[in-house]
Amino acid sequence: MDAIIVSHRVRKKVSGPLHKETIYGDTRKDEKTKSGVYRVFVTRKKLDQLSNNEVKDIRDDAIRAIVSDWVEKHGGNPKKAFAEFPDLGGKGRKIRKARLTIKRQIELMAPVSTGYAAFGANHHIAIYKTAKGGADFEVVSLFQATRRLARREPLVRRNRDDGSTFVMSLCAGDTVKFAREGGEKASFWRVQKISGNGQISLLDVADASPEEPTLFEPTYGGLLSRNAEKLSVDPIGRIRAAND
Repeated sequence: MDAIIVSHRVRKKVSGPLHKETIYGDTRKDEKTKSGVYRVFVTRKKLDQLSNNEVKDIRDDAIRAIVSDWVEKHGGNPKKAFAEFPDLGGKGRKIRKARLTIKRQIELMAPVSTGYAAFGANHHIAIYKTAKGGADFEVVSLFQATRRLARREPLVRRNRDDGSTFVMSLCAGDTVKFAREGGEKASFWRVQKISGNGQISLLDVADASPEEPTLFEPTYGGLLSRNAEKLSVDPIGRIRAAND
């Protein structure tokens, strides 16, 4: 039994919610930061659902001042401050919602009929070795995968114009092997989650504990530096190199 590699279903289907439910209005204003260019969006949110950091993001100056003062007078926690709602100018009109500004990379937003929405789940990550020997990646959301499928394009982009070499693609459920040095046994992990920043959450293939799992979370570069290998595992645990 110790020699059996547990087989898990790989979730490669292009199906499911393409984007999240919250719709953001586009201000058409961009802001440059050290980490890149971000588009400024607006959205409406109930006051009792705000976090501490979101109070300062209320767009209207007057509303922000009223809400900030109300939260401060009621313990400083928006989650507990709105058993009652503040008045707008003392006229008996309760402020229950506010418009917030939020910054997002527009490349990670899906255009919808009335604005933009954040992408839903990620379909896969493609990992490359650059011409200079470094590592690079591309995370493809379910929304982007659907568009590629509609245009009859390959879901996984194996060729790039910058001379990078394709190493592997990973979807949720894929199995990854790490070779151990010094005669130790190799370890086998399955992909649980793929983040937009290239981080991959892995769980031991034999972990079936109902408790909160302990995840191993290397980056795309960490996979290459550890000489990780993607495997194909059939239903009875036989393995072979996936080569994709």
